[in-house]
Amino acid sequence: MKKVKILFIILVVTTGTAIAQSFYGGVTLGAVTSQVEGDTRGGFDKLGLTGGFFVGLPLSETISLQMELKYIQKGSRSNKIEIYPDGDPYLLKLDYIDLPIILSINLNKIVINGKSLKWFMFEVGFSFDFLVYHREEVMGVALEEANPWKKMTYNSVVGLKFNILDSLAISFRSINSINSIRKNIVPYNVKRYFNTVGEFNDVLQLAVYWNF
Repeated sequence: MKKVKILFIILVVTTGTAIAQSFYGGVTLGAVTSQVEGDTRGGFDKLGLTGGFFVGLPLSETISLQMELKYIQKGSRSNKIEIYPDGDPYLLKLDYIDLPIILSINLNKIVINGKSLKWFMFEVGFSFDFLVYHREEVMGVALEEANPWKKMTYNSVVGLKFNILDSLAISFRSINSINSIRKNIVPYNVKRYFNTVGEFNDVLQLAVYWNF
């Protein structure tokens, strides 16, 4: 939690400085749907919320660098009783403090039917997650075993942002774990980047960004 508090203070101070220098900063709020690849239960069935602050630095007319500090709810949910009669309903709640670092590229140089895509931005970057809450339930009963989830994970981020107004935008992102979110390895875990074995958060996020 000490690291999270330090990151929060840095972002608040940076946001104030950025606004004073005519850079941009603001707040974001949105919804997410998620799954955990490697837990044998596929499907983006776990709904959650996300929200926080962001600050950005324009690097050119088309490229900007954005840093965010958000709370995000991830996890997994399943009601496939016919497939898992001894393990469903299943619910996994994993809440994180999320620190994305995003490069935004304006698509104004792309012209389709004579119209520029200046209202769209392509987003790519990384995010770092710090676990602040977890709860796992099987058939409505919380598991009391030792916490098997890693305190810190990191993710790839890709997305598209649509600028509605000068101060308002809607962003759709795909956020995927690069390292395993689970400390230990179990037989049904899968492989991902760099042949890393484990379980991985997969998240689809739809959020509104409001510039001050």
